[in-house]
Amino acid sequence: MIPAIFYWIMAAAAAVSVYGAVQQAKSAEEMGEYNAKVAERQAEESISAGAVEEERHRAKVRQLQGSQMAAQGASGALAGEGTFGDLLEQSAQYGEMDALTIRANAARRAYGLQAQGSADRLEGAMAASRARTQGYTTLLSAAGDVYKGGQASGWWGGK
Repeated sequence: MIPAIFYWIMAAAAAVSVYGAVQQAKSAEEMGEYNAKVAERQAEESISAGAVEEERHRAKVRQLQGSQMAAQGASGALAGEGTFGDLLEQSAQYGEMDALTIRANAARRAYGLQAQGSADRLEGAMAASRARTQGYTTLLSAAGDVYKGGQASGWWGGK
């Protein structure tokens, strides 16, 4: 016959294991939430950086157009007329397309980071669920072992 203390130790070990699993679950959730918040902050920074880059590009285009107008004036042509006018208009159009591309790229980066944040949060929740399940499995397994041991030892009134 196995001494009763063995089963009490088994039950205590199971309780410690369950506690560890619960702590692991909390840690996994916290880590997933932290990673998600970092990704969300990075997404916000991507949008802000994109806006700054977009504005810098627009300023360069305005500077280019100013240089083009000065060159037109220096050549004796009427600024903004004929071919020179077409050149200014084309510079404005291409500059705007580039600025919008910069904005769209920043938005795509931000979307990817937001999606990563959601995935991080989900991964944390799934890891927490796995840890809890492992803890519950350990608890139920130990409870079954203690019951069988107690039954074999006559704890439950029969042998």
